[in-house]
Amino acid sequence: MAIRLLLLLQWPDRLSGDEATVGLMALRILRGEFPIFYAGQGYLGAMVAYLTAVVYLLAGASPLTLKVTVFLFSCLLPVIAFLMGKRMAGWRGGLTCALLTALAPPFLPVFGNDTRLGYMEVVVVGSLVLLLALDLATDERGRAPRERKLLLAAFLAGLGWWINPMTLSYVAAAGLFLLFRRRLWSLRALWAVPLAFVLGSVPFWVFNATHSFWTFALLEVGRKDFRAALESTVWRLLEISGVADAIIDPVPWLSPVAGVVYLALVGVLLVELARRTPRPEPEVRVRRRGLQLLLLFSLLHLTAFAFHRFAPLGGTQRYLFPLYSSLPVLTGIALLRVWEWSRVLAVAALGVLLLNNTLGLAHTVEFFEARRRQDWWKPEPVVEFLRSQGLTRAYAGWEVAGRLTFETQERIVVTELFGERYRPYEQWVDASPRVAYVLVQRQALPARWLEWGLQAISAGYRRKDFGEFSVFYDFHPSADGPLVSLPPVGWRA
Repeated sequence: MAIRLLLLLQWPDRLSGDEATVGLMALRILRGEFPIFYAGQGYLGAMVAYLTAVVYLLAGASPLTLKVTVFLFSCLLPVIAFLMGKRMAGWRGGLTCALLTALAPPFLPVFGNDTRLGYMEVVVVGSLVLLLALDLATDERGRAPRERKLLLAAFLAGLGWWINPMTLSYVAAAGLFLLFRRRLWSLRALWAVPLAFVLGSVPFWVFNATHSFWTFALLEVGRKDFRAALESTVWRLLEISGVADAIIDPVPWLSPVAGVVYLALVGVLLVELARRTPRPEPEVRVRRRGLQLLLLFSLLHLTAFAFHRFAPLGGTQRYLFPLYSSLPVLTGIALLRVWEWSRVLAVAALGVLLLNNTLGLAHTVEFFEARRRQDWWKPEPVVEFLRSQGLTRAYAGWEVAGRLTFETQERIVVTELFGERYRPYEQWVDASPRVAYVLVQRQALPARWLEWGLQAISAGYRRKDFGEFSVFYDFHPSADGPLVSLPPVGWRA
């Protein structure tokens, strides 16, 4: 919790365009709207936006309070890792897995604090599904407790399906793992489990029943080059494990050593699964079944990623985010097996991994802090200027539009130039008789392009620059020639 909290307080005001969109959704929920998915999309359920709306009621709306819900989800993950490790290897296993989750590779604590719908939440909910599946496969108690757990797992799987389609990997792994365990499947369970899944995902089905099952049209695969898919998948896996970092360069000499340690631990797990014991002890049986479940889940999710059309693109590490449900636990269990053979080797391997993760996180913080000092995003002068000029409607690029609207709590509404995700914003700005354009030099539509366009239609205007920002406003006929009139939609097009 301390690590996550320090990261949260390190950049309390830093928001991406995605995060600002979630914050605006929470404001609209308080206004009486009921979104089902992320604005403008047919997937990524809005659960976090509803929870964030509750936080706003208690503590007000701000960039910091926007991050509270995901921060709490992030802090839950080490707890679930502890429970999974304890189920497989006792208290020592639980503490080892929790430690490896708390001091995880940099991508988990940094991206885990990002309020983007569907990522941290799906890891927590999906991890609970895996934990329940393992418990169901190894619990020797009566049928009634098992049925309750089975229904809870199905409900959580449905909730995760609404939150993020990546839940499919968890559902497939847990389903295959439990499918042939006859003592679980009474006649009542056969109809109650699908019903529990549907109840957990009610918003998903309500939306799709009224929108021609749009979500399923968005679930595409597009990989044809298997070699390229495999290379991309391996590289992204190295990045989320901290061996080849997604944000900064890996730690010199230490990260390659950590990579070798991970490979050795994979070998340890394979040896453990290959061992044949005539009558294994109950704890050994639980450990092996846990390893089977987590490795099955990891393989299914890696395969799904490899054949996804986004796999070869940059910045797609977040689609492997669910692997943090299995990576720390598998690592912890493998280290405990090494401990039984050589305590020196186990302590050395654990030390290498934790040191690599800690130094990598420190370097990542330094990287972001240096970026923050050079950050072009200083909206206060722009906001003050717009207010002083009585400008409450504006157009801007995607990254700027949502952040300015959230910064002003919708007192100034800024719509995206191309493809606004929330149509009322677009309609309000289009209908305004007086608008501004807020452009950023480094983005896709630089200020000089707008100037050329205005000159081409003989339009006069006023311009004010604030660092990287350029504000255009008060458009009027130019003395150089006749004004060509364009409607608001024409401006944006």
